[in-house]
Amino acid sequence: MEKSGAERNRTENGGSTLLNVADLVDNDTHLNLKCIHCKRCGSKLVRDAVATLLEDRKISMPSMHKKHEGSDKQEESDTFWMLKNLMEFENVGVTHTVDSIKYLCCADCEVGPVGLTLVDKNDEYLVAADRVEYR
Repeated sequence: MEKSGAERNRTENGGSTLLNVADLVDNDTHLNLKCIHCKRCGSKLVRDAVATLLEDRKISMPSMHKKHEGSDKQEESDTFWMLKNLMEFENVGVTHTVDSIKYLCCADCEVGPVGLTLVDKNDEYLVAADRVEYR
């Protein structure tokens, strides 16, 4: 049986880590139990109990990098934290529109994308669960 996006093994920098979102979400409200932080610099992106878990929505995004590094490699994510308003973030940067998508990055270190928003759905900001860390 195939594992859900929340349980699937994630690989980064040659090492394997297991993302277990079940430990990070409130079963009653589907909100995040821990704060969401940037993997590179540790800056807080989202407070606890703000984002709603969305699973099995497959979206391809450019691989994570700093703004000046650039990359055309794509990676697929299928588990996201959804926020309804840009003001719900503690710290986030937003790119210019690229093919009707605005990518989200850490405003402190400019690594990203950590998520995205579609221009025609400006009430849905998605943060890829496997591109951030939790504390």
